[in-house]
Amino acid sequence: MNGCFYSRIRARFPDVIRKKHCSFCVLVPKRTRSHRLLGLSIFVYVFRNGVCTDVIWRGLAGAGINLKDLMDLDIKEHTSLYPRVAGKPDPHIDFRRVPNQYVFFQRFTESLTTELIPNDPKNLAEWQPGDIVIYLEGTDHAGIISDRRTKDGIPYLIHNTPPFASEIKLTSYKQPIAGHYRWKY
Repeated sequence: MNGCFYSRIRARFPDVIRKKHCSFCVLVPKRTRSHRLLGLSIFVYVFRNGVCTDVIWRGLAGAGINLKDLMDLDIKEHTSLYPRVAGKPDPHIDFRRVPNQYVFFQRFTESLTTELIPNDPKNLAEWQPGDIVIYLEGTDHAGIISDRRTKDGIPYLIHNTPPFASEIKLTSYKQPIAGHYRWKY
């Protein structure tokens, strides 16, 4: 595929969304050898030592939003609300914990449906590129809705899980969705 992830959405989204998606490009989008051999049309974002929440804060950073600073401030002022702080805020890690991001997004973003209904155009339209998705059952996990969709309208999720970050069909991740959020620009 020619160009970066950003170039595919250039004409389709407002500037702030374009900037958010462009931040993924800075993280060296490329297909791994095995994906190239299989001919799969997905990007693999190579994050060295990254976790799933890095997709969120790096994506928002590309839109000029410093999630770390915003979360650090709120955690400092409302420590008891954040489950993975245990009364002792640590600005080096607290903003990267899924349950902490969940609390922050509940407090400061637009909360949207967590129900994904295939073949329902009205429901599928509620899942927009740049939306944040949080999972809390089983393994805590997070990702961002991609601009790509399957033929039947199911959005893809950009997420980071070992051994690398990738885009997967949103219905491929089997845990229930705990939160679906949109940043209020």
